[in-house]
Formats: sequence, structure tokens, C-alpha cells
Amino acid sequence: MAREIQYEAKVSLKGISNLLIQKYVPQEEAQVRTAVTDYSQEWKTAVHLNFPGNEYLVFPDVNIEMTIRQAAKGKKVGKNFMTKMVPTGIVVQDSEVPILDSNGNKITVDNLDERGWYFTCPVVIGKSRVMKTRAKIPAREWNLTFNIEVYNPLLTPKIVKDLFEESGYCSGLGVWRPSSPSPGKNGQFEVEGFELL
Repeated sequence: MAREIQYEAKVSLKGISNLLIQKYVPQEEAQVRTAVTDYSQEWKTAVHLNFPGNEYLVFPDVNIEMTIRQAAKGKKVGKNFMTKMVPTGIVVQDSEVPILDSNGNKITVDNLDERGWYFTCPVVIGKSRVMKTRAKIPAREWNLTFNIEVYNPLLTPKIVKDLFEESGYCSGLGVWRPSSPSPGKNGQFEVEGFELL
């Protein structure tokens, strides 16, 4: 028996704090790293490719789904724990969601260079302290727009919208977000739109 979609929605998220992200490499392009002590040129030398000819930044669907799961922890709908419902009940339709600038354009690697949206600091990789460069997109300069499918009938539009709103300040996206192993204030967002399709 096939799962039935209860409803679809278009979600728009607006960044309210800086977005700090590492270079995302699709699995088919991932390579085993050798011992390297300086990652500071990573964004400039290893071009971020999602599709041939395109060099724009994305969040994988699983990153967005995980931030919703974080917000669902400890919550119930009736007698049902949301942590059991959300992983299979809410699905981001696209496997990669482009990160957009404040004008709605996809942010490219060239944009990072032009706008100086880089942040370099020392980090520990293995047992070594090395310099690592990440993309740093300023607050209010990034947003995401994507569609979701909801399969669980207990997850009403209001509940799902509330989960996104809570995940925006308690979970976040990217590096040094509130829910990361090294918590920070980066990657927080607000729900700018939640429209049923």
C-alpha cells in the first residue's frame, strides 16, 4: 500500500543570523582526504559543483529535515511522540535546496569571492590545529524556498509551521548553529512563508 500525501506546502525561510557553512560535496564527488594542514583555500580551489556548469551553494534535504527533527524532540500530538512521526511524516521534495541571496538569486562561489563572504579560523582536525575557511553569509542576506510533502495526518499545517518556526531559533542550519555539537548562534532563521499547494 502506497503512502498517501496529506498535503504539500511551499516553505520560505529568511536568515536572521549569519550562515556559516562548509563546502558541501555531493557523495559521488567526495574523495578520501590525505594529510593536509591548510584548508583555507578549500572554497576557491575545490569548486562546489552540483550540476555540470553550475557553481551555486545548496543545503541537502537531510539538513533541513534534521533541523525539524531537532525541534520535534519532547513534543507530542495526543499520545504520539513527534520524534516518531516527523522523520517519515515530513519530506523535503528536492534533494538539494539552493541558498538564495536577499534578491532571490542563487548564491554562487563567485558571489562569495565578490562579496568577501568567507570566514577563516583555526579548527582541530584529527589531532592537528589547522586554518579552515568557510562561507559566511551575513544575516538577512540568505534565504531558502522549497516544497515539502506531509504524509502523517496528525501533522497539521499549523503543527508543521510551528516546527519550522521553533527550529529556526533552537536548531538552525550550518556550522555553529544552536543544535550543533559546538553550539553557536549562526544559521538561525524565521519562517517568511508557509503556503499550502
